[in-house]
Amino acid sequence: MEHTSINVNLKVWRQKNNQAKGEFKMYKVENISTEMSFLEMFDVLNEQLNVQYVY
Repeated sequence: MEHTSINVNLKVWRQKNNQAKGEFKMYKVENISTEMSFLEMFDVLNEQLNVQYVY
């Protein structure tokens, strides 16, 4: 079976804490395997965000 990759635009609810006003943020996640689960895709997004904020 051929593994293909897709690019996904995710609209994610972000809120600092339960008292803060929240908002939707758009994130682009690239090269997601069509074999990945939804949670695995979010792991990839979290890795991307961690790299952005470390450097």
